[in-house]
Amino acid sequence: MSSSKIKVLIVDGFSNHLWRLNTALLRGLLEPTDLFEISVSTSPPTAESSGWDIWRPRFSDYDVVIQTCTDIFGGPSWPEEVRTAFEDFVRKGGGVYVFHAGNSAFPNWAGYNEIIGIGWRTSQQGIALHVTDVTVKLPCP
Repeated sequence: MSSSKIKVLIVDGFSNHLWRLNTALLRGLLEPTDLFEISVSTSPPTAESSGWDIWRPRFSDYDVVIQTCTDIFGGPSWPEEVRTAFEDFVRKGGGVYVFHAGNSAFPNWAGYNEIIGIGWRTSQQGIALHVTDVTVKLPCP
């Protein structure tokens, strides 16, 4: 294994959850291992917020992006330039971990839907996974 750390970018800024706590949790899990170099890119919090014209995460500088944003309740979407850069990052082999509510983000962004494979979507958006009558039994130690 290489002695260099894995470069991770956490992308946060808006969510239907307490995104600042999610970021702190992720940092708290990763940093103590001493395997990762963590950076955070915080987007503007709403579509009306200033800063969207300059918020341009440099995905290509990282090995992995942890995506925590979700626009599930009508939050902002990423600018087209950022979307394209994210898709290019993945296309060129960059890793992505979609954390928790991030799987409900950007339902109308076809490239994001391809990247995540399956997400929290409405049934009007296509074929859905439907699970009923599931019982899970775990062995007792």
